[in-house]
Amino acid sequence: MAATALRRPITSAAPAPDAAFAPGCGLGATVGSCLAPIHARWLSEVAHDVLPVCDPRSGFWFRWGAVRYLADRFDRDYELEVELLDAVIGEVEPRAAQRLREGRRALEVLRRDLDWVGRRRGTGIATAAIAGAFLQTLRRWCTELERALSSLPLEEAPHAAAPLARLDRWSGAW
Repeated sequence: MAATALRRPITSAAPAPDAAFAPGCGLGATVGSCLAPIHARWLSEVAHDVLPVCDPRSGFWFRWGAVRYLADRFDRDYELEVELLDAVIGEVEPRAAQRLREGRRALEVLRRDLDWVGRRRGTGIATAAIAGAFLQTLRRWCTELERALSSLPLEEAPHAAAPLARLDRWSGAW
């Protein structure tokens, strides 16, 4: 298989969408439909690490674990999401683009606050409230991004293929 890939001629500078990188991402797929299974895996991972601190009685070490997850794994994946968004924002309907920008700002504020509060002792109630808002905002933002890109054919967005492939690779590494 690797030898076949090496013999394939290079036809453009942009990577071609590869149907193997995500289920349902063959010919005729949209960026949004390719993103949906990636988001499902990512949101599952985020919930696994952040949801326990939504309980105000969770201890300091649960909060610390969530904060470390956000700094170590979430930030890397989120940067890839932002890279994808930046690559396709010009293709998105203006009102949807505005909602995505606002959601991005809200996520970044909640992420920063969760990091700050979650590192301190005696902050179970505040951490739980911020973590719940963070998870809800992240789910809403992912859904909005998928919806905004649901009509953009992957073939018409070659600049989205590389960030999608990296997102798919990293979301499967959990």
